[in-house]
Amino acid sequence: MKLPKKIWWLLLFTAIIWQYLPVSVNQKAPFRAPKTQLDNRRYLAGEAERKLSKKEFLAKRILKIQQKTSNTPCIDPPTTYNEMLLFVYVEHDRLSPLTSIITNRILVRQFIAHIIGEQHLPKLFCVADDITQVDFSKLPNLFVIKTVNGGYGGIQVDIVDKRRMNLDAIYEKYSQAKPSPFGVPGKIIVEERLPPAPGYASVIDYKFLCFRGKAYLVRVTVNFKQTVDYRTKNAALFTLPDFQRLPVMYDGKPLFANKKPDKLNEMIKIAERLASYFPLIRIDMYLIGDRILIGEITPFSSGGWAKFEPAAWDAMIGAMLYPPLTRSELALWVERDRWLVYNLLSQGVISIQTSSSASRPHP
Repeated sequence: MKLPKKIWWLLLFTAIIWQYLPVSVNQKAPFRAPKTQLDNRRYLAGEAERKLSKKEFLAKRILKIQQKTSNTPCIDPPTTYNEMLLFVYVEHDRLSPLTSIITNRILVRQFIAHIIGEQHLPKLFCVADDITQVDFSKLPNLFVIKTVNGGYGGIQVDIVDKRRMNLDAIYEKYSQAKPSPFGVPGKIIVEERLPPAPGYASVIDYKFLCFRGKAYLVRVTVNFKQTVDYRTKNAALFTLPDFQRLPVMYDGKPLFANKKPDKLNEMIKIAERLASYFPLIRIDMYLIGDRILIGEITPFSSGGWAKFEPAAWDAMIGAMLYPPLTRSELALWVERDRWLVYNLLSQGVISIQTSSSASRPHP
């Protein structure tokens, strides 16, 4: 019996889709992953943006980029680095529940610990629903306070010296910390303060640009003066794996020379291991002695309006990301992410508690 051509095309399409689903999915499971508490559109978009169609949402983002850069991006198809960032943000990041995990400083620690191990995380001293619950007497002299909502939630970070701290000012600032939008208890975390690199005022931050799970470039940033303001950092862009500095200025920050880190190959492997779960992502890490620590997993890096000098480097870096992603490919990524997050929640790897809790020290 000869099957109609439409049936053959349907079988081929089903076979292609099926290879992207997790191995644990059996024939009795629904084709689409069940919705979870990590509904990303509810998190990334504000109240007014939740009702926008994709076309309206994209138009709003393009208008914001025009205001920032005076450029009009085109994502049909994307050709520059900034256009690729915007394309992935619209078609993947704002729809994927995995983005909800990596932009929450509690959930992302659980995700990183599951993928590469807890040894690659800074020490966590406590998680608190309120700044008044933090017992400062039990903390070391130097530590870092952060709000849990990264990026889209208005992140606040302070390096605190307990011997000189103004407790009233800290209470006033962090009493305004916002809760997680999807019921994760804890508004504030306290972590270890990483020691500055020799000759600098801050730790050296290695930001790996990864595309389809492969690290292409690393942006190295550091502060010469004591501050937590990322806008004051010196930065340089290096190729991988040879670590050759590119003649380009990124976001108007001064270039600086930096030697190749001793554990660069291991850092690349760790970055690519984490990046394998994302179409386009930035993996930030630190090298502290023999410790390789993850700082952030960052989608939509620089907001899609990174400034390159010379400007031609925007297109040159975009050309490195080949072959370009397509809408159908990103739709498969989103569906795979839904299954991944569903399984992580079902297995207890990612823990979302709906009840409030007091300050909880790191085990």
